Amino acid sequence: CCPVNNEQYDSIHFSKDPLMIVTHADHPLSRCERINFESLAHESFVLYRQDFSLYDQIIRRCNLAGFQPKVIVETSQRELMLQLVANKMGITLLPGNICRELDPNVLASIPFDDPQIFLELSLIWNSKRYLSYATHLWLKFVQEHITSPPESA
Repeated sequence: CCPVNNEQYDSIHFSKDPLMIVTHADHPLSRCERINFESLAHESFVLYRQDFSLYDQIIRRCNLAGFQPKVIVETSQRELMLQLVANKMGITLLPGNICRELDPNVLASIPFDDPQIFLELSLIWNSKRYLSYATHLWLKFVQEHITSPPESA
């Protein structure tokens, strides 16, 4: 999410990662190549807490698909989310970068059909306030090293 007053704030965007559905490896949805939100209407959700912006995005997207998700747990702890899914208590939505690290023998991660939800990470600061020399150097480092596209092999 971008700041409301773009004249007062500057930002550096450095990550846009699509969310994926995470189920237990034995879950019927785990056999799908792609999933649409409508197919999640009867699932139990393990979600981020309400103070995470992703919570609102997920709820809004489910509502657009015609249902209010059944949220069984809200947490900020990724490991708890994964343990609950591994114990077949529900499904969750996590960024693709996290999903690539999951054990496929226990958990399945499936991409969504469009429109997707993305975890977007940015650094945002008040451009009207003083920034120290060290802060300027750090922002320059981020722009040069973190936001740069990976070198092709």
